[in-house]
Amino acid sequence: MDDSEPPCYDETMTFHRIAIGIGIIGLSASAVVSAPAAAGTVKPAAALAVSLDCQAIGNSAYQCFADVAGGVAPYIYHWYDGHTGESDVNKCQSFTHATVSVTVNDSAGASASGSQSFACDPGPA
Repeated sequence: MDDSEPPCYDETMTFHRIAIGIGIIGLSASAVVSAPAAAGTVKPAAALAVSLDCQAIGNSAYQCFADVAGGVAPYIYHWYDGHTGESDVNKCQSFTHATVSVTVNDSAGASASGSQSFACDPGPA
């Protein structure tokens, strides 16, 4: 503490003075301590959402990319076929079409799922 300041400006003393002053008007000190300042308010993360961009890439194969919005990074990807990561490359189970799905979890524990059906291309890559 600086010697030029009176002792009532010590952090502890200031807190007690504020708490006592608030108690006079009927509010508890805990209400004041827990209330966020308007300028320092943190907005919650947007809801987690996932969409897929899948394409046939020839030779009965496909490639899908997961586009994640909202939530809290980092994300964990769980593709229907066991792959992990932002994208999945695999063979179509049918020569005519495929349906691919992914579930994404964020670091805050939220999850979102997406799926896409598309035509497979049996031709060469």
